[in-house]
Amino acid sequence: MFSRHIHPRFSIAVAYSATILLAFGAFAQDKPAQAPDQQAQEAPAPRSVSDIIAVLEQYKPDPAAVEKAQATLKRELPQTDDRKILFNFHFERGLAARKLGDDNEGMVSLRKAREFMTPGEPETLFALEQLANAEYFGGNLLNTAEVLRERLRLIPRNMAGYVLGHEGFAARTYAALGDFDAARASLRNAEVTFARLAKGPNMQFYRHIWTAQVERARGEIFLTEGKFVEAEAAMRKALREYEADGPDREIRTRRGIPQPTDDNAKFFHGLLQGRLAWALMNLGRLGEAELHIRGALKNSLERIGRYSTAAALNLQQFAQILVEQGRFAESALMAQEALKSVEGSGAQPQSLSAIYARKALGAALVANSQWDEALANFDALRSSLARDPEIARRLGSADLDWAHALLKRERAPTRRARYAHRADPRLLRHRP
Repeated sequence: MFSRHIHPRFSIAVAYSATILLAFGAFAQDKPAQAPDQQAQEAPAPRSVSDIIAVLEQYKPDPAAVEKAQATLKRELPQTDDRKILFNFHFERGLAARKLGDDNEGMVSLRKAREFMTPGEPETLFALEQLANAEYFGGNLLNTAEVLRERLRLIPRNMAGYVLGHEGFAARTYAALGDFDAARASLRNAEVTFARLAKGPNMQFYRHIWTAQVERARGEIFLTEGKFVEAEAAMRKALREYEADGPDREIRTRRGIPQPTDDNAKFFHGLLQGRLAWALMNLGRLGEAELHIRGALKNSLERIGRYSTAAALNLQQFAQILVEQGRFAESALMAQEALKSVEGSGAQPQSLSAIYARKALGAALVANSQWDEALANFDALRSSLARDPEIARRLGSADLDWAHALLKRERAPTRRARYAHRADPRLLRHRP
């Protein structure tokens, strides 16, 4: 790491946080999103990182949901040729595995369900969404893009509302792969679809959730372009709109109108918190960023548990925020916890979760001048990336911390150091 920008207000935030330490739990309380002009410019972070690490194992998903998922995984494969029955078996098995934090088994089952799906059915679209999510967090990002392309083709015109959430996810996926034209095309499709839906009769039932989804897509593009002020505004509006959907959700429930499951609704809320935290970090508003990432982490722990890729991504993003705050030792601890979550989830070593956790740990070690440990960590990352040269080309080389460690230990071939940070600069900004 060549230099780290530490926001000048951080020292004030730390001093202030010490005076209200007892007012907070280990995680931030869930609060409604506020408009930028209502939000404190720099909020104090509650308690210490050691408190969070100590309670990681204590936050558990609903025991009844866990028991149900475990029972689903114990069911025997039906002896039938009925495609609908086989689809449901593998689909439900995939959902159960993901509920237990096992994205590897989730991917295996959802890929199998894909073989028996019926185009145009809502369950098919949901199964492909779940498969894309599992591939994004714990599998192969290139597979994610391929599944998303297929899913978009299968969304019928009379179910166009699915396009909005789909394109927000697609924009993030394509940007992570460095395909910025495709990411912007996803946003354009979301905006055109939203404009058409806004004129239809269902807008009254989905106005808040649809607005949240299209704003999320805008926010993803702003993050990609390094327009963090605009990204904050878009993600904050998305979060505010999503939180305003509660009364409409009750109406949809009473009338039997389709809508996301409770678990999916909570997932999307946590996702928005994490993306807002990323925008705030890049604006130097580190106390606020920490509060939001704590909320996102708590969300993932309560939904799935500590050993999951969702928790891992939040932990590694938390680690990066701590680096920016100058809390290097705490950042390393948090990044190590992210790696434990990756390993416990069964995610592939070349998955996005594993790559980002390794890079977060490397950043913390470099910031703390632990050159040998940093290089050992980056060597492990390089070994993982060797399993997939295309993923290595797109995600593995854009790291200034890696280059810095190589130069400090004079292990460069200077050429090798150059390779470690050679990439489109937008990839550097996009992490995670």
